[in-house]
Amino acid sequence: TERPVLLEFSWSERPLAQTIEQLLAQDKAPIYVVHFTQAEAAESAQDFTSLNLCTRTEKDQIAAELETVRFNSPYGPEIRKWLRHGIGLHHAGLLPKYRVLVERLAQRGLLKIICGTDTLGVGINVPIRTVVFTGLAKFDGTRHRLLKAREFHQIAGRAGRHQRDGSQRR
Repeated sequence: TERPVLLEFSWSERPLAQTIEQLLAQDKAPIYVVHFTQAEAAESAQDFTSLNLCTRTEKDQIAAELETVRFNSPYGPEIRKWLRHGIGLHHAGLLPKYRVLVERLAQRGLLKIICGTDTLGVGINVPIRTVVFTGLAKFDGTRHRLLKAREFHQIAGRAGRHQRDGSQRR
């Protein structure tokens, strides 16, 4: 299929944190880290808090956006902590107000990393420069199976959207 921005594909067996650090150093953020369980997505969000992702100005902008949001669910304080670091969490198990907040912050370019399941890969239009798959198999309700090519391209296609993520047309 013809795309305004070519996608590049690579394979790595490096630990996920090292891969993310390398992508950040190469100015490849925002990064969508695709997991196939909600627990793995949350675990990565927590792991990435040790990375220095945002400038002071960006952290101040995020803090201003969060002032009016009530993080009153049991999971709310964790989500607020991750967002303050420039890390979003996105999966079907989150309250809609948190998913919408992550989408809004991402659309404003304030999140450097979004850890999630494939929910973000099905048509939500946020600026993503890089998609990192943590695996190529998912549970389909019955069994674990490899992603179909169409599913892979749908999720990978979140990256490289001209004029949405800073990438250039070819």
